[in-house]
Amino acid sequence: MSNLTKLFKKEWRLAIAPSIFVFIYALLGLTLLAPNYPYFVAFGYCLIGIPTLFSFSKGNRDLEFTANLPISRADIVKSKFVTISFIQILQILVAIPFAILSALLINTKGNIIGLDANFSLFAITFIEFGVFNLIFMPTFFKTGYRLAPATTFAILGYLFTTILLEIIIAFIPALNILFDGYSNIVAQICLLAFGVVFYIASMFLSFKLSVKNFNKVNL
Repeated sequence: MSNLTKLFKKEWRLAIAPSIFVFIYALLGLTLLAPNYPYFVAFGYCLIGIPTLFSFSKGNRDLEFTANLPISRADIVKSKFVTISFIQILQILVAIPFAILSALLINTKGNIIGLDANFSLFAITFIEFGVFNLIFMPTFFKTGYRLAPATTFAILGYLFTTILLEIIIAFIPALNILFDGYSNIVAQICLLAFGVVFYIASMFLSFKLSVKNFNKVNL
């Protein structure tokens, strides 16, 4: 069993599994069934859980303990990234069936407050998650214990990205026609593909920066 697998099992048993709120936040994908609701809010709750998990780890002196094991700091950082990815992908997977129900049965005429529950919504969610991770992780690993700056800047980055993208799509007619509603599926799938690529690239860059920062920390 690899070090990464062992570390993720540790994260699961000590952080994710006991934290029922992680799964409650995921079930907030139910809000995609609400008529005329800003659907990005459903995914924002997921990001509240991440600093909370890091707070638990900080209280248990997890990084100090793990850093004394015969494993690299890169593996420690990587296990945190796997944990975050698990939470974020879980949020998206849980939301998908509710988005389908919303589009086919409940909100067939569309959402007047923000994007509809379509491919574009998930594309932007991947972008938002990528921005959050790109800010939160390297900032946290500059010290390995200061959560407030990392959380504040990451949430602000998430909100700025969300508002900017929602406004651009809402107020530029050509983009609104393409990416809102349920008719231009091909364009929305292309945007979703871009969102996934952005998420993966941002995770890779964030990981590199985080390892670089964490290697300088004296625990």
